[in-house]
Amino acid sequence: MRYKVVKNASNILSDSDYLIKKPENYKNKWQALFNNNHPICLELGMGYGSFIIRMALENPNVNYIGLELDKNQTAKAIKNIANKKIPNLKIICADASNIF
Repeated sequence: MRYKVVKNASNILSDSDYLIKKPENYKNKWQALFNNNHPICLELGMGYGSFIIRMALENPNVNYIGLELDKNQTAKAIKNIANKKIPNLKIICADASNIF
């Protein structure tokens, strides 16, 4: 699959409140991210985030974490969240083997 390079992807990621910047700090403490005891749904390889964004908006009593390895796709997902308030959604840009 071909995708575009997102200009300023690193800045988009570092400026986002949705990005979990040090996911390794939350190992076995994922509920602390959301400050509630709702179940957590993890999407591996979320791409541009359209599915996980829709699920988070439709299911406010479930916490969602989207994981994507590629920073350009993660930046595009964060851009797709722009102007939305989604308190039950967080995003990780990392290799899953380094987190779990």
